[in-house]
Amino acid sequence: MSAMRCLALDVGERRIGLATGDSALGLATPLAVLTRRGLERDLAAIEAAAQQSGAEAVVVGLAQPPDEPPLPRTAAVLRLVEALRARLAVPVLTWSEAYTTYEALERRRALGRRGRRLRAGIDAEAAAILLESYFRAGSA
Repeated sequence: MSAMRCLALDVGERRIGLATGDSALGLATPLAVLTRRGLERDLAAIEAAAQQSGAEAVVVGLAQPPDEPPLPRTAAVLRLVEALRARLAVPVLTWSEAYTTYEALERRRALGRRGRRLRAGIDAEAAAILLESYFRAGSA
């Protein structure tokens, strides 16, 4: 399996966290947090980030805890995935993001961050955790 550069998305109702990483290293780095501005503007921003990062695939987190019924926002994320697949020249994949935000918050608490510093950039950090999970599973 050859190394693959990926862009990961942690999609929320108001923000999208982005992270980038390389499967050869198995590590991901938080990249940015986009404020949602409508589907077309979101797609353009994600496309630009994918191009700038040299992504060969985009991994989109699905908030679907194991053994639980589908969450209402899952359908909205899947609509974004389909729009990205129609627009991007690279594969767009989905991966479970269950508990990534919780894990990102726990990591920050362990570093002694509190208040606004605890939440600032959390979406991008959750995207990095998602991507590292994807790499650990050997999916890239």
